[in-house]
Amino acid sequence: MAVLVFLDGVLRNKKNAPIPNGMLLYRSLNETNRVLILCKDKEKDNNWLKQNKIFKLDDLVDQNLTYLGDNPEYRQVEYVRGLGPVDYVITENPELAALLLQQGVTALVFLNPLYTDDRYRPDSITKKSWDEVIQELSKQEETLMEDPRIQ
Repeated sequence: MAVLVFLDGVLRNKKNAPIPNGMLLYRSLNETNRVLILCKDKEKDNNWLKQNKIFKLDDLVDQNLTYLGDNPEYRQVEYVRGLGPVDYVITENPELAALLLQQGVTALVFLNPLYTDDRYRPDSITKKSWDEVIQELSKQEETLMEDPRIQ
């Protein structure tokens, strides 16, 4: 089975950090399938993948194609489809997924819900005060001291 995975939005976020769920998905698919990674710059992105411990690569396809037009991601998929069958494409772009569906290509939309809960956002207004942190540490230390299993 051949699977196309977009690097940006599935394996890496906009701040160039790995997306843990996307990396896990890639590794699990790569165990038994041929997984091609679609990227923008093959050399730079290959280095990024190695830095993030992705060493088992079937192929990287960048955007150095003769004609990209208005939709370079779509052209990348079409290029790979021209080389052989593609079973499905994983992208974070719902518009691309819709276009691929119209062309008869199975598409999976990868949406990472890490920050849907306000508590996990870096700009969250529900931050603990320093006093609350100190109280929690004291409570844990007291509980640890009273734990009969540790004595």
